[in-house]
Parts: sequence; C-alpha cells; structure tokens
Amino acid sequence: MLAILAAVPSEAAAQQGSSAGGRVDLAGTAMWVTSTPLGGRAASLTPNVSQPPYTLFSAAADLATSVGVDVRLGYRVSRALMLSLTGGVSRAAVRVTISGDAEGAADTSFTGDTLLQWAVGGRAEYELRGWRFASGRGRPFVLGAAGLMWQSHENRAVVETAQVYEGGAGLAWTLRDRPASRLSRWSLVGELRVTHVRGGFNWGSDARTSPSFGGGVSTTWGRVDKRGIIKH
Repeated sequence: MLAILAAVPSEAAAQQGSSAGGRVDLAGTAMWVTSTPLGGRAASLTPNVSQPPYTLFSAAADLATSVGVDVRLGYRVSRALMLSLTGGVSRAAVRVTISGDAEGAADTSFTGDTLLQWAVGGRAEYELRGWRFASGRGRPFVLGAAGLMWQSHENRAVVETAQVYEGGAGLAWTLRDRPASRLSRWSLVGELRVTHVRGGFNWGSDARTSPSFGGGVSTTWGRVDKRGIIKH
C-alpha cells in the first residue's frame, strides 16, 4: 500500500511536510467491524418437584461483520494534537446459533434482527512527529475516543443506549499541501481501532470488545499568510 502511495504525484514534497497549514480538519472514514459476541441464553424447563432445570437447547448471538461510516470535525490544538467531534452510523445483523438440542437436532444458525447503530462522541488524535517518513508525507498517529451509541431494533420500535470507547493507531498520507490555500491539505488515512462497548443490545455480554479497520480522506482548512498567521 505504501509503495502505491509513494508513486502518486504529490505537491507535499516541495513543502517537506513541514507546514501544518490550517487548523480545522474535516474527515470521513469507512470502517470494517469484525464480528462481536453478544452472549448466550438457555431455553430451560423448571419442574414442579425439586429437580434441576431441564435444558431444551442453548442459543448464542453475535453481531455479524459490518461496515460503518463516520465523520469528524476537528481543531488542531497544536502541530501534533487534534481534538474532534465525531459522528457515525452503521448496520449490523444479529446472527443466532442454536445448539445442544435435547432431542438431538443438528446445530443451526440464522440471521435474526438487524441493528441500526449511530454514535456521537469526542476524539483526541496525536501525531507521532518523530516517526514521519517520505519527506513528511507519511504521518503516523495514535488516537483515543469516547461517546454514546444508540441501537435501534425490532422494526425501530426499541432503542438501546451504550457507552463506546476506542483506542488505536493510523497513518495519514499527504497528497496535497498548500498552506497558502484555503484547502491547505488533503490526505488519505488508514486506521486500526479497538472498540469497547458497554451496555446496549446484548444477550448477557454487557461489555464486549472488537477490532475494526478502515480508511478514508482527511482535509485541513485555513490558509497561512506570509506572516505565518492562520486565516480560516
């Protein structure tokens, strides 16, 4: 991937990646989220006498792999640190597996409900300036985020609320860097995140963690005049 990006003509080489340009960032990312276990339940019969419950079958659920989109509006506090407001939306199918049938039926899986998920939150992104490469065009960074997620299901009749926390790292590759222009920089971005969710729709796993990765585009707005003053 880096070899392909290096072959793309870039105006950033002349700038040596040294200028941050403006301070307002607008970015969009498409993320691929891996499957997430939601827990399990057992279908049991309780006898009238003092006997242990009789289990008819067991069921486990997980969120199938899905694709989501998020957008970010950020302000660059310094050359390395950016704080952002974030918003995202995704759809994920609930996959149910039935096993351990008391009458010996084969295990089976099927798709149940589909969750519509949307989230808002805040994010901090720190550029590892000492690790930049390719004349400053390659800019690795680390990130942390927290927010709230709403999950709508059962034909949009039920909405669950969850807390979301994220950590990860990424790489931004500058394709255009013109500090004197209003659109001072635009870059391709790749990210790897680990997402921790507490609450929301589940079958017993109130807290669950899953990795995700994806890519998108980041733009920086606000030009720098000859005196080095940023104009938005």
